[in-house]
Amino acid sequence: MYLFLLSKEHLELAVYEVCTLLHVKSPVRLQNVLLAKNIPKNQLKKISRLAYTKSCHEVLFAVHQKNILKKIKTFNFPYEQSFAVQKIVLTNPETLNTEVLANAVYHNLKNKTKPVVDLKNPKTKFVFIFADKKTFCTKELWENTEDFEKRKAHLRPEPHPSSLHPKLARCMVNLADSDEITDPFCGTGGILIEAGLMHLKMKGYDLDGIMVSRARINLDSFSLSGTVERKDALAIPKQKAIVTDMPYGRNTKVENAERLLLSFLQRTKAKKIIIGIPDFIPYRKIIKKAGKNIKKVFPIYLHKSLTKLVVVLC
Repeated sequence: MYLFLLSKEHLELAVYEVCTLLHVKSPVRLQNVLLAKNIPKNQLKKISRLAYTKSCHEVLFAVHQKNILKKIKTFNFPYEQSFAVQKIVLTNPETLNTEVLANAVYHNLKNKTKPVVDLKNPKTKFVFIFADKKTFCTKELWENTEDFEKRKAHLRPEPHPSSLHPKLARCMVNLADSDEITDPFCGTGGILIEAGLMHLKMKGYDLDGIMVSRARINLDSFSLSGTVERKDALAIPKQKAIVTDMPYGRNTKVENAERLLLSFLQRTKAKKIIIGIPDFIPYRKIIKKAGKNIKKVFPIYLHKSLTKLVVVLC
């Protein structure tokens, strides 16, 4: 069994990202922990792409809190070279302290080897997660160390105020679960950057030639290459997967945005479409008229006057 410690930011979106990217079926959620069985190894390799997951673990055992020390004493821990112990408390603050847990694990390992404690860079990291009365003993497989804040739009060579937050852009790319994505409204390239950093093939188009040039500059700043061309989104050929954010701004008229969304959806041909839509657009009516089906919708609050909708179409 695998355990995912999710970010509490956009929790439902975090769950859906894990399930979509790793092909997880019938997961169990406890607060911001997601439990999943039988994830294929070829899918598990993609865990480092996750945006709204803090860490991924292999569950070694799960017991009632009162039995934790007894279980540690007899368990055969998978030790390699060095270890550290961490404790995460989700709900019950009255738990054993980390030192007690670490000592128990150390004495267990001491019976069969000479354990080395390494708190900074352990080869094996055991994490005890306390949820209600149940305690999960896990081996950490991956920890999210991405610094999305350093890639925010205003820090790029060519910034733009409407560019997606990098974490959301990466998540949207993951919802497509494809090795190739196209952004037909690429703007300054925020979505393309996240796709490129995950070593995916990406193509970007924009009707504004200045935006195309700015996107290329931003991609160059991350040493990324991909197809970025000036082209009308209504004229691009069939694509494998589309991940995009509808262009809009303070001066965008609602009727123009509605007309563009309808025309785009009527003409686009892609197996998967992940699209960001401002909440002031009657998107359900437009999507139905375009002959597309809504699979999921996630509202993302941006500020008091705007909520973005991440819509998954099928």
